[in-house]
Amino acid sequence: MEPHHYTPPRDLIDAFGRQRFYQTARAERPIFIFASGERCGSTLIQRLLCTHPDIFIWGEQHGALTYLWSFYLTATEHALQNEKVGELFVEGGTAKFIANLSPGISAIKNATRAAIRTLYGGFADRWGCKEVRCGVDVAGLIAELFPKSKIVFLVRHVSACLASLMRWEYDLAACKGFVDRWTILAEEMTRLQNSNLPQAILLRYEDFIVKPLASTKSLCSFLDIDISGLDLDTFKLRIADHSNVELVEKVKPRTAMPLPPEVKALTQTDNVREVLSLLKYNI
Repeated sequence: MEPHHYTPPRDLIDAFGRQRFYQTARAERPIFIFASGERCGSTLIQRLLCTHPDIFIWGEQHGALTYLWSFYLTATEHALQNEKVGELFVEGGTAKFIANLSPGISAIKNATRAAIRTLYGGFADRWGCKEVRCGVDVAGLIAELFPKSKIVFLVRHVSACLASLMRWEYDLAACKGFVDRWTILAEEMTRLQNSNLPQAILLRYEDFIVKPLASTKSLCSFLDIDISGLDLDTFKLRIADHSNVELVEKVKPRTAMPLPPEVKALTQTDNVREVLSLLKYNI
């Protein structure tokens, strides 16, 4: 007799063939990586965590979570302002004013949580995604919707990021846009200790390169995972893009290419220098 091969229902399989499994809300402990911009090392941490058999982190979604945060904020404010409309509808149905009738705050919260869970959840015991265009506000939403979540904020020196982006042939306008975004996100992250986000931690990319083992141990302690489940050789494989893969024998900081004067000038503003100082970077 031929063995029976179980085929999961199509709604349990993602487009990439990864089979989903369902978790109770009590068991959910998602992991989200928020970086202060492109080329900050978020992909390295994503790849490292994905070597763990119990973790799967999706890549960046071009700031899509920002739109969910905006929806949640607008919808809950609207629902709060129009609670009386719901009471009137229950009392008199369509004979009452129902123009602003809205689902309740609990329903909006459940729907937003379900959207994130449906998109990213169920592919591993610890699931999540990374973003390079989202800040503390979005992280606060994640923490509210998933109280057992862990959020890793990752920063890298703005000049090193720009040097990497120059390899991608960013022009001056694109570099300026990056620096503006990096300054906002990195400055938000420096205020992490004073925010109500005990589920979050701020890490520097450079520390992972200089002290990969010690930094990974700290990360594992924060995430409550066993370091033995990670492949630390991930640090030896540099993947700059789809076709540029570099194997290095010893992990060390990559030499940054000199910045053109007009690009370097973007890093010399008072705002950028202040954020660098707060992050304990050389100015």
